[in-house]
Amino acid sequence: MTTHIQIGDTRPRIQYLGDGAQTVFPYPFAIFREADLAVYLDDDAVTGGVSISGAGGSDGGAVTFAVAPATGRRVTLLRRLTIARATDFQAGGALRAAVLNDELDHLTAVDQQLDEALSRAVTVPPTARDGVVATLPSPEPGAVIGWNETATALVNDPQNYGSISDALATITAAADAGAEALGHAHRAERWAKDAALSVWMAALDSGGADGDYPGPGDAVLCASLVTTGDVTVGGNLVVNGSSVTVDAETVLVADTMVILNHGEVGAGVTQGVAGVEVDRGTAAGYRF
Repeated sequence: MTTHIQIGDTRPRIQYLGDGAQTVFPYPFAIFREADLAVYLDDDAVTGGVSISGAGGSDGGAVTFAVAPATGRRVTLLRRLTIARATDFQAGGALRAAVLNDELDHLTAVDQQLDEALSRAVTVPPTARDGVVATLPSPEPGAVIGWNETATALVNDPQNYGSISDALATITAAADAGAEALGHAHRAERWAKDAALSVWMAALDSGGADGDYPGPGDAVLCASLVTTGDVTVGGNLVVNGSSVTVDAETVLVADTMVILNHGEVGAGVTQGVAGVEVDRGTAAGYRF
């Protein structure tokens, strides 16, 4: 005796994500014919390039793709039966168990199909108050769906979201225009700085048409000068001050003669002493 299909408590829908290598995708629910199984890649129905096994069995089967779905593509396998009565029992005729079981299996599968579809529909909870209707309103371009003022029905644009959207669009456009203007201002500022720098460099090269800018060979007076890099003096270094402090570990002098008491106008060392003193810390300095 041929065993009829057993319709178990299995959701008649399953999904996978392609990885570019997998070609076989099992489905755990029963189908009566290959045509009862709908195959989708993302949102598009697959009409070729696949083979279906397991039709007529109770434990499901598999869909085999000729080419593996690309990585990230969504594979959906869904039982979709034609809702129609295929069997007619005649009055006084034989009531065969196999035919009756097949008919009841088909009805049970249809119930599961409807239940799965309802699980993806917009519904209200069973505890919602009486009079609440979740029927969608007629489509309107750009409208936002929401509850009406009494929260009993869904309507288009319940809070005048169209005007809000227009205002947001105006604000966005103004922000974009402001950002563009700010960008132009930054570029204009940069161009102005470049132009001023060019004028200053030209004035340096020419010595300044009105004498306000130093040119080559002109003296530059600074109150103080601090540099973190090397300083190279092409001419003589003249220091007009009471002291020179050199904070360095090594001082190299190429000249073979160091003159002390330079500028003496009298006879001998009129200051009484000349030489070099060595700082010896807590001990007295040593002069020679």
